[in-house]
Amino acid sequence: MGSPRTRGQCARVADAEAATSRWRTRGDTLSYSEICDEMRLKGIIDLEPHGTPFAALLGQINVIEHDLGRPLISAVVVSKEERQPGVGFWNIAKELGIEVGESENQRVAFWLDSLQECHRRWRPT
Repeated sequence: MGSPRTRGQCARVADAEAATSRWRTRGDTLSYSEICDEMRLKGIIDLEPHGTPFAALLGQINVIEHDLGRPLISAVVVSKEERQPGVGFWNIAKELGIEVGESENQRVAFWLDSLQECHRRWRPT
């Protein structure tokens, strides 16, 4: 996947990271549609919550965060119906060489650990 290469891509990643800051710091999750709505309302970018461009943006953010030694930030972004991250979360973790486990229980434990790490990392001081 790799890190963003253009100034515009970097700006969109930074804007998306800013849009997730409210949820990261208060110890909550947000749905794909909530983050897309927030970015649209702020005039950042207009993306469909289940579209490929949005998935790519989340992937870019995860790569950047991982390269900086931080948790996969998309752990805070979940499906409205299932209240868990989608397949892209698991795929990018594997692409980055992160062991997520084989069983459903191991995967959920990995996600919950990642979610808690995000909240610890970005908790207001």
